[in-house]
Amino acid sequence: MTDSETPRSDDELDDIGRLLRWMEPPESVAPARQAAARAAAYEVWQDVVRSERRRQRTRRLLAWAAVLVAGMGLALALGLSRGWLGSGSWFDSSHQLGQTPIVAEVLRGSVEVRSGAGVASSLSFGQESVPLGSSVATGSDGRAAFRLAAGESLRLDHDTRVHFVADGVFEFSQGALYVDSDRRSDGGESLEIRTPFGVVRDIGTQFELRILDRGLQVSVREGRVQLSGSGGALEARAGERLEVASDGGTAATEVVLYGEPWAWSLAVAPPYELEGKSLEHYLTTVTREMGWRLEYEDPRLERSAAEIVLHGDLGSLQVQEALVSVLEACGLVPRFANGVLRITEGDPS
Repeated sequence: MTDSETPRSDDELDDIGRLLRWMEPPESVAPARQAAARAAAYEVWQDVVRSERRRQRTRRLLAWAAVLVAGMGLALALGLSRGWLGSGSWFDSSHQLGQTPIVAEVLRGSVEVRSGAGVASSLSFGQESVPLGSSVATGSDGRAAFRLAAGESLRLDHDTRVHFVADGVFEFSQGALYVDSDRRSDGGESLEIRTPFGVVRDIGTQFELRILDRGLQVSVREGRVQLSGSGGALEARAGERLEVASDGGTAATEVVLYGEPWAWSLAVAPPYELEGKSLEHYLTTVTREMGWRLEYEDPRLERSAAEIVLHGDLGSLQVQEALVSVLEACGLVPRFANGVLRITEGDPS
């Protein structure tokens, strides 16, 4: 049927069905073949009926959608002209123009969100965005990862509480959080994280903050972190762990860039979208996420990694499981030692 033809009514389609049922095949056709032919014809007719009814429903829905969109446009125009988007209005102030909600990328266990009005609810993938002004708390079994307005990854460990004050500004009062600003958009400003021990700002970095009974612990994996408090300004660099005690005392130690100290943040790392990416991009992303250094057995393998295009979906595979699977599909083998991922050819044994 072309777009210019008038669609058949349900009554007409039912008439066709009755016709097919009443038709008798020639006497020369065997009964078994008659039954098969009649069943096949009936199935074709049913497909036609279902298809036509879907088309009719779609046309009706599109017509209603056009009316609804027009109505929404009128309502929005009236709202803007009359100032209905202000505080206390029917339009939630947390979704005002210019304010970007925080997006949930990974949720594990119990995660609760409390609105600016104090209403609490469990956060799930049916409610993926968290408006500014809200607070989020993870339970003893809960963890979560959020994408902030400028693209940063913010991850919450068990029993953690944060309050989203504004774009790039939030309060951290309990638990542990991990920040990765690698995906921050060009021109994005440093995050401002307000803690009971001072204000933390990042400078292109990966780091963890953890509130302990004795104070605040800052562990830096990449870049730098600045802490401004009553005792002045402090700075921690990659590979350093800074502790600020409740009485104002400070201590700095070294921290490894991979392994156990960062394991929990890896458990809620945002999923990697494999389709269409180069093997080089994938390996660079994975090694950065794991805190490893990437090496190739041969320069030729490094050149090949830039040319190999990956396809598919990693699904629920853990990072290391996915890495082995991807490299195996490319005829390569990963070897791990002392924070180094070495890409080789040959037998994985």
